[in-house]
Amino acid sequence: MIDIKNLSREKLKALLLERGYPAYTSQQVFQWVYKNRCEDFERMTNIAQPMRVRLKKDFFCSHPVLLASQQSGDGTRKFLFELSRDTTIETVLIPEGQRNTLCVSTQVGCSRGCRFCVSGTLGLKRNLLPGEIVNQYLAVSDLLVPAKVNNVVCMGIGEPLDNLGNLIETITILQDTQGIGLTPRKICVSTIGITSRLAELNRLAIRFRLSVSLHCADQKKRDWLMPATKKYPLGELLPQLRLFAQKKDMPVTLEYILIDGINCEKEDAFKLVAIARKLSCKINVIPYNQSAYFAYRPPDPGKIRQFQSILKDHGIVCTLRTPRGQDIQAACGQLKAEFNTGHTSHDTRHTQGMEK
Repeated sequence: MIDIKNLSREKLKALLLERGYPAYTSQQVFQWVYKNRCEDFERMTNIAQPMRVRLKKDFFCSHPVLLASQQSGDGTRKFLFELSRDTTIETVLIPEGQRNTLCVSTQVGCSRGCRFCVSGTLGLKRNLLPGEIVNQYLAVSDLLVPAKVNNVVCMGIGEPLDNLGNLIETITILQDTQGIGLTPRKICVSTIGITSRLAELNRLAIRFRLSVSLHCADQKKRDWLMPATKKYPLGELLPQLRLFAQKKDMPVTLEYILIDGINCEKEDAFKLVAIARKLSCKINVIPYNQSAYFAYRPPDPGKIRQFQSILKDHGIVCTLRTPRGQDIQAACGQLKAEFNTGHTSHDTRHTQGMEK
């Protein structure tokens, strides 16, 4: 049996036609699953009964099990989902007024080994399938009703471009107007900057916002902090980012985590200015989120202000990212798919399916 949630509407259509279903069946099924949130083929009443029987034999709809959830003092919510036996991932919801941003994971673990990121301590277990990524959106959306998830950011566990094929299929599903219908500006993918995958993306028509984990504008220092970037030098990365912004008509954002004693001195800021000018991009400055796994610390507020002022004084659009979910280990660089039940009084445990 095939999980329908792993297939875009076009791929579902091709598969259904191959198996002798009417051409319009794919659109009907897609609307039932994603617009009506109905995963029971017997309830898809505009599909002929014989077709419903066949669909039930050929396909199924996967869904995750919510094992635990935590709520931060700032309203951020973290969810621990079980995808299959012994496979868990974390998803984070960041509410801000009427805007709800969902940070989804794209892999179980991560192979990239950035020195400051807790997710990298897991190593890579496997890539998530499209349905497993989409299900994070669907599960949290159902918990929020009548509120909605307005934005999806692929910034959870994993390097999204290491799972490029499944990522593209996921985004195609999320953007399909016959289903969820998120616009390209409502989806953001974060990457360390894998140049070969960016070149592949630049040849495709699909559009979304791109965020690059730069964290150092000096190549040698960046290679130490993020060892995997030795394969993707800035001299090769920056042209691909310029091309992405041009082809997709989407400005690229640079993410820059400030770590005391590592990358937050004046010379670091001036090198970052030089890169930002070449790209005409926005920069998100993020004070380091501490964890029990590393001894790094964020700079003191004065040094953060100095760094930000240098960027702004040189005309660079710069936003200081307010840490969210630090008290439940849900902030940038803290995800590891494990929950400390004694950490917060907002922790809840679930053993059967989704609960509000």
